[in-house]
Amino acid sequence: MSGSNFVERYAAWADSFMDAPRQFHRFIAYWTLSTLLGRRVYMCLGDAWLFPNLWLIVVAPSSFFRKSTALNLGRDMVEGVKENMISSDGWSYECLVSILSQQPHTAMVYTEVSGLMDQLQKDYNSGAKALLTDLYDCPAKYSRKKGVDVIKEFRIERPYLTVLGASTIDWLIDSVKGRDISGGFLARFLFVSADKKDKIVAIQPKADQREKENLKNMLTNHIQVEGEMSYTPEARKHYERWYMDFVKEAESAPDTIRAFFPRLTSYAHKFAMLEAILNGHFPNVTEGDCRNACLIAYEFAAEIRQLGAESLGKTWFETQKIRILKAIKKHEGIDHSRLLKNSNLDAKKFSGIIETLKQSAER
Repeated sequence: MSGSNFVERYAAWADSFMDAPRQFHRFIAYWTLSTLLGRRVYMCLGDAWLFPNLWLIVVAPSSFFRKSTALNLGRDMVEGVKENMISSDGWSYECLVSILSQQPHTAMVYTEVSGLMDQLQKDYNSGAKALLTDLYDCPAKYSRKKGVDVIKEFRIERPYLTVLGASTIDWLIDSVKGRDISGGFLARFLFVSADKKDKIVAIQPKADQREKENLKNMLTNHIQVEGEMSYTPEARKHYERWYMDFVKEAESAPDTIRAFFPRLTSYAHKFAMLEAILNGHFPNVTEGDCRNACLIAYEFAAEIRQLGAESLGKTWFETQKIRILKAIKKHEGIDHSRLLKNSNLDAKKFSGIIETLKQSAER
């Protein structure tokens, strides 16, 4: 383990006493480094600076997958290196603006990302989603005027925002509106999903506190870097080849999820920067760093395609059809009344969906 980088060691450490899927730990480790780095490192692309901020959601069927526990472990790791990095998860639009104005380098953590989405839908938070969407790109400054009779101007200097959340696949399918995808908000997130656990641990063993301190020290050392990062000639050639192939693949993606793919090309740059720092190559991004980052982008593309297959962005009716069909397959022989009760639908809507499923089966 001593020869591994921070991400590998963090995942191994967390996996030694938790039964959350290991890929959750892996990408939460990337998120911790991303959060602590802030605007210290960047890559120049055209006339813009790209920063390595990550917006990440872990997705699993139930709480037995330890989603919240895995998130809290990552949050504690960040707070153990730098205090007061995590913003409150309960806010109004005015409060959010105030927080970001005073602390533009911040992280948001939601053990249930439905809480974030619910907040963004409230009338008094009108404009919050647009604010967060704009801040994803880490502009040099962000200013807006708000109000009618009394005009208030707010300014956020050098913002850097990371987001970490958790969701069940059912909530994601049922609650996320198509406009959140096409409008770009949801397309800024990376999804790490799991439908199976590698192991089951009834009673967690004690965590290795010495290794925890080692990990904090590794993070502290990693975030000492500062300045512009750039590809080596070999790395640049690799990215260009990968990009051409990736664009062709993205063209075949369903319309409902196509908005995710352009963001993944930017995320490949972000992971390339993180890989270079983890592997001690700063300020250079080597071909190996770039290769690893492109493979990660492909992983997330596969995740998005899977979510698309699970009906992300489909209509309400299509979503309910999939839910009921899953329940029928999962509980073979379930009777009509129990299926109706479990669906939480009224009898008329339920009957319409059942009739459609019957017609589909007869074709």
